[in-house]
Amino acid sequence: MNESWFQKHWRPMLMIIFTVLITAHWFGLTANDIPESVQGKMLTLITVLGGIYVGGRSAEKIVNKLK
Repeated sequence: MNESWFQKHWRPMLMIIFTVLITAHWFGLTANDIPESVQGKMLTLITVLGGIYVGGRSAEKIVNKLK
């Protein structure tokens, strides 16, 4: 199957972007007026997406080995 560069790399790029955003927030490089409730929801979303990404990649590799 021929996949484009973007199809192969969109998930890792998305996780890198999220990691950069979290790191920027920890170092105080983001806006100070973001409510803590919104920050918590964003971190929860990133955590869930990260889990789905890692779990999805693992499942994908297992399925490929079973074929």
